[in-house]
Amino acid sequence: MPLLPMAESGAPLGRRFAKLRRTFAAGRIHRVNDPGIPAGRRASLAPPSFAASGSASARRALLERFKRLWWLKAVGTTAFMWFFFVLYFHLQRSPQFPVTEVPATWIDAAIPMQAWGWIPYLSLWLYASLPPAFQPNFRSLVYYGVCIGAVCGAGLLCFYYWPTSAAPVYKPPAASLSWLKGIDFASNACPSLHVASAIFSWAWLLHQLREVGAGRRWQVLNALWAVTIMYSTLVTKQHAMWDVAAGLALGGAGAVASMYVLRSARPFLYPTSPDRASG
Repeated sequence: MPLLPMAESGAPLGRRFAKLRRTFAAGRIHRVNDPGIPAGRRASLAPPSFAASGSASARRALLERFKRLWWLKAVGTTAFMWFFFVLYFHLQRSPQFPVTEVPATWIDAAIPMQAWGWIPYLSLWLYASLPPAFQPNFRSLVYYGVCIGAVCGAGLLCFYYWPTSAAPVYKPPAASLSWLKGIDFASNACPSLHVASAIFSWAWLLHQLREVGAGRRWQVLNALWAVTIMYSTLVTKQHAMWDVAAGLALGGAGAVASMYVLRSARPFLYPTSPDRASG
């Protein structure tokens, strides 16, 4: 007998539940469109139909960032790399202090030279160009330039006061690779600026991907690219484990410091929402 009243009262209850669901979904949609909420948080609030388009929205946001001041970013990044290499090769060819040989570890001896490593090794210059390319405005672009300049400048100071060279295990083992000696003498190895630049770029790209609401797939790809670049420094025999460790410390410290200042200076660097800044 009690089943009949429960069935009769179930219909209004079901309608009320459906109404609550519609109201909740409408509230989430409103919050998704609220510019006061960061893009990454808005993406997490989106209902399934809205979240499905998050990847496309992230691509559009990154493309918009890429197009802002693209000419200045291209010229500035090229000039920065050119100036860096002028100083780097000058210090490499003209050490001012006795050169210290970085000792090899058992890990270094266990990893053979692998030709494929040159692809990710050289891809650093593309990877390191992405964070400045995705800066939303002029102020943030200048700030990033100052930060990466400080990391590279600290590395160059290490090379000036403490020039280093790779252990014999890192010399090209075959005559077919002897051409490397004419390009990179495997000196000024510690800290590895390849590793420092990779970890610094990874941190900034992660920050930018989260700002535009990019999904986990983008973030995993970013991490894999950075890790592969860092590993390539070992398989190309351009660096030892000690170089990699020092590079991680330098780049990691630079990334943490730059992100800390970024949070404090955010109103100045991003006068409007990063995804809507006109630059």
